[in-house]
Amino acid sequence: MQAPQIDFYLLSQDHEIFNYSCRLTEKAFSTGFTVFILTKNVDDAKKLDDLLWSFRADSFIPHQMILSANGNNAVYNDQTIPVIIGHTLPAICQCTLLINLADKAVTNQNTFKRICHVVSDNAENIHTAKQAYATYKRENMSPKIINV
Repeated sequence: MQAPQIDFYLLSQDHEIFNYSCRLTEKAFSTGFTVFILTKNVDDAKKLDDLLWSFRADSFIPHQMILSANGNNAVYNDQTIPVIIGHTLPAICQCTLLINLADKAVTNQNTFKRICHVVSDNAENIHTAKQAYATYKRENMSPKIINV
């Protein structure tokens, strides 16, 4: 399988990460991608779940949040739901796009056609994004930086 396209979206304002992620998800959904949104924790997953239902009055993005008691999502291969939100990656995932809000490189990136890191504008997030970027470069990948 071909290596995925990897993009780092650097946001100009820290508080926009969830709204921008919703817009990115909406665009991906409308172009036929199946999306897995990886969050830092359960609270962020729940916040994004709520926001996807309400961020725009004229938008409808069918999605589901998958969380498990022990923090592991073992397998997720229900292709009838186009957008999935979780705080850990499942061992099996049929999604074609990963929106990564978790501030770390993805080690099983070959299951996705595209990986989008959404990075808020604060020192801690920028530092972890640099580490993820370096990880991809060490794996001979070509991540791109997009200033938003």
